[in-house]
Amino acid sequence: MGAEARCSDGPGGKVVRVIVDPATDTVTHLVIEPRRKDVVIPASAVTRVEDGIWLNLTKEQVEDLPPTADSR
Repeated sequence: MGAEARCSDGPGGKVVRVIVDPATDTVTHLVIEPRRKDVVIPASAVTRVEDGIWLNLTKEQVEDLPPTADSR
């Protein structure tokens, strides 16, 4: 946790949690904190993991996601 999430147009926030499917032991989502709320990012949005987590989303797309239930 704490890795930097990088959007296609710049820094996107910090990874605060990883969601894993217990049946397959596969990461399904990342929870990142872009500003004052946590948002859930599908693992399919990750393009690479190298010096941070790189996403195929823009900062605006991340900011527009609804907050997680526990960050409202």
